[in-house]
Amino acid sequence: GGVLKADVTFFGESLPAGALMKATGAVLASSVCLVVGSSLEVAPANMVPGLVRTRFGKIIVCNLDGAGAEKADVLIKGKASEVLPALVEG
Repeated sequence: GGVLKADVTFFGESLPAGALMKATGAVLASSVCLVVGSSLEVAPANMVPGLVRTRFGKIIVCNLDGAGAEKADVLIKGKASEVLPALVEG
């Protein structure tokens, strides 16, 4: 028996090696950045979505509350488990 840990980065933990560079590359190649479940307050990850604007792209934020609204072009309030399937289905 070892420790079971989700494949996420918790507050205060370091990002996995190369994750920030990979995310930056993906955002710079995109016209839209979808941010789910983040206040966009914690560096350095909070800088990545804004990079889409260098390509005149848009930022869509999905949160239960208004967190991240000031950085969003579109704010969707709701549960990710409900909003994301609806976005995919159109």
